[in-house]
Amino acid sequence: MAGEALFRKKVLAFLKDFDIEGKITITTIQNLSVRGVSDIILCVKGQFWAVELKGTDGVPSKLQTRYLEKISRSGGTSWELYPHKFEEFKQAIKEAVR
Repeated sequence: MAGEALFRKKVLAFLKDFDIEGKITITTIQNLSVRGVSDIILCVKGQFWAVELKGTDGVPSKLQTRYLEKISRSGGTSWELYPHKFEEFKQAIKEAVR
């Protein structure tokens, strides 16, 4: 879990630093919220994004996977985000903001 917590800080720092024009709204989900809801909820230029953070060896629960699938089916963007996909995620955010 420590790896995921550090990764969470890194992702949030990127989002806050990158959003100099105010085009991203960030909501973080606390540990005691609704089970299955993604760790970070974003509104990126009017588009809903759900981001489930996982450490290097993390595995999403069935509820987390189901939530991400519902977001995708509803027309939102969902990410099961691992450290090795962080660069890809950053590029997707940059493209979405353009």
